[in-house]
Amino acid sequence: MTGHHLEVLPLSREHWVVRYEGDVTPVAEAPTLAEAVAQARNHARQFGEPTIHVHKLDGGQRTERIEPDFRAPTPADVKGPHVEPRSGAADQVRGPLGDHDGGSVGVPPDYRRHDRGVDHAQAVESVNTQL
Repeated sequence: MTGHHLEVLPLSREHWVVRYEGDVTPVAEAPTLAEAVAQARNHARQFGEPTIHVHKLDGGQRTERIEPDFRAPTPADVKGPHVEPRSGAADQVRGPLGDHDGGSVGVPPDYRRHDRGVDHAQAVESVNTQL
């Protein structure tokens, strides 16, 4: 907490800035008032600022109080708990994919090009491409 208040100011109808009161350096810039206020709220919550002064195009002003106990969500909140895969999980996937002679891919096992590959495969943009 810095002891200063954040403010949202219009530079034009399509250009809004978020800055600390009395400081000319913007903390954030946005094309709309709503986006500027959202950025100001995020900044205030992150740095523990208690209030935001929102200046309007017509010269009016309102003050927003920021909830002090608000805790912004972290990536862990969104992602959920980490789950370790079981040791046999890889075998469960490899088993059905090991060979597609069972017909699931639609290639008969006696098809003459069934197990063909590309000899001397090269990257398209490699340093020493040979054609």
